[in-house]
Amino acid sequence: MGLLSRIDSMNQPGPGLLAKAELLGKKNSNFSEWASEKGFALCGIFSCCKSFYYFSHAYGFDLESLARSVSTGDFWKGLVSDNSTWCHYTNNDLLPFMQLFSDNIKSLISDINIFPFAIDNQTYYFISCDNLTEEQLQSLDIKYDLVNFILNPEKTPDCDSFDDALNLGLSVSPASLFIITPKLALDSAFKDFEEELRNLIAQTAMNILYSKLKSLFQAPNCIYPAKNNEIKIVMFGKEEIDDKLLQFHINSHFNVFFNNQNPHNILVLIAGMCPNLKGTKMFLTQD
Repeated sequence: MGLLSRIDSMNQPGPGLLAKAELLGKKNSNFSEWASEKGFALCGIFSCCKSFYYFSHAYGFDLESLARSVSTGDFWKGLVSDNSTWCHYTNNDLLPFMQLFSDNIKSLISDINIFPFAIDNQTYYFISCDNLTEEQLQSLDIKYDLVNFILNPEKTPDCDSFDDALNLGLSVSPASLFIITPKLALDSAFKDFEEELRNLIAQTAMNILYSKLKSLFQAPNCIYPAKNNEIKIVMFGKEEIDDKLLQFHINSHFNVFFNNQNPHNILVLIAGMCPNLKGTKMFLTQD
């Protein structure tokens, strides 16, 4: 990420369970950050939409795996007990689950651990494809966290929290405004699903992309989730920022996620420049 580095250098469940989840919901839950802190490499939550399950939360998986994750309730009922205990699969027992993942992800999997949990009589499945011992699994205290992720979806950040960073950036240069979108790539990946399910899986993909992009655009640069499968970025630099080079570097960073080296998986659109805080925040929050 040479361009980003240069820019950065320029700027100097019972009722008790549900009640606890509601309290936890007062914080802004981020599944990717949680998974990383817990030490997972590949994990996610399968939620139900009508009669199908899909990855509503995912960490470490690629776009093809999100598409392949769509599965029936009968598939899960036939393979996993609903008794809120860890189920471990390895060797030949892995085979039925391999249809849920891309070939690249399959090559990384030697163990699958599944923890079913219920909310209002609806079963969800947390899956970890990490090599964990029985002792490690039993020591994981994650049930309340999982319920929290379902009941309290991640909230849009408070734009006012960016004021200090934006003011610092504006002291260096006017704000360069960009809109980035993987919409065409997502539409292609999920084209075979009906609209509601397609939109839900696309949101999972956007959450993954947003979480990864946040680590690339350090303050005073800002990144903000928008609607319609878009993410808005504000950048500062003493030199003009080349949108084509920016697009190239962003796509290079996501080659593994998209399983290809297409420089147009994520498009970067120039939205202009702004010299003041009010206009910059309006750009971030306007539809």
